[in-house]
Amino acid sequence: MDECRNLITTLLQRLLPLTMLAQPLPRLRACQLVGALMKTDCIEQLHDAHAALLKRVRDKVPAVREQAVVALASIAASEGKGVDAPTVAGLCTLLRTERNKV
Repeated sequence: MDECRNLITTLLQRLLPLTMLAQPLPRLRACQLVGALMKTDCIEQLHDAHAALLKRVRDKVPAVREQAVVALASIAASEGKGVDAPTVAGLCTLLRTERNKV
């Protein structure tokens, strides 16, 4: 389990700065990968990932926003607090203001 935590910690340390790049494709892929890592049980940097993804939910590129929301939904599921979770509350607020509604 320690090896898993070390690997995921290292990956997150490298991926989180990529969510702030100027180019949209690396931001998109970084959000996708962070979201995939959120599905594991070895997350120690949940707060850092949460903060980075919250910045991306306001991204100008819809695909980046979408992947950030998917990743945050994974965090919300891992929080296990239901509707009262801060992540879910933030996502609900975002849904009300989203410009590209389906």
